[in-house]
Amino acid sequence: MRTASVLIVTASIGLLVGCADNLNDRLATDRAIVRDLAVAEKPIPASVLRESKAVLVLDVVNVSVGIGFTGGGGTMVRNLGGGRWSAPLAMSVIAGTIGPQLGGEGRSMVLVLNDEQVIDRVLSGDAYPLAGAGVVAGPAVAEANHQNLPAPSVYTYAKSGGLYLGASLGGMGLTIDRNLNQKVYGDVDARAILSGTVKPPPGALAFTRALDEVMGGSAYAYGSEGSSTAAE
Repeated sequence: MRTASVLIVTASIGLLVGCADNLNDRLATDRAIVRDLAVAEKPIPASVLRESKAVLVLDVVNVSVGIGFTGGGGTMVRNLGGGRWSAPLAMSVIAGTIGPQLGGEGRSMVLVLNDEQVIDRVLSGDAYPLAGAGVVAGPAVAEANHQNLPAPSVYTYAKSGGLYLGASLGGMGLTIDRNLNQKVYGDVDARAILSGTVKPPPGALAFTRALDEVMGGSAYAYGSEGSSTAAE
């Protein structure tokens, strides 16, 4: 019976991870998450995004059939500087648990990555446990610049059940969604996708505009035919 439950949960997670098999649909969800968290009681400060190395947006759902698991997906973009963002890299999440303060069925999260070593680990190809990546709850606007101290490896902002909270990531494993990236970009390496040289899908500009709205600027614009122009 226990084996059957594990198989059901595993199959359910597979469906969760693979359900958003259209990157533009995933980007639309992630854009909504960014905008939602940008107007939270303690929103993401503009300075936190400006100083980031990369931003990871996740839509995570619980599955429980006797055993609790978490699955979902999202996108990651590199901050290239000067208001420019890379093409989005599709990511998947499979985990054992997420901290109890995030009770509820769904979680929307924005992870601000400040450490190149963390990014390298995420892109290594293996499932990376974010709990060991120096993750802390992201500062609110009033707290963002009160100290001139180095930023931690990862800031996290999360919403669950209508509440905006710092996420306890527990055993969350983060992996590259190779199948979805293959559909969108072909045989392109994950690092190349994040390099700024790869043409993004149509939904990417609206997503990066949402990030730029948080920063109070204009998004780096990719033309519909693959040309790119930086906002003046």
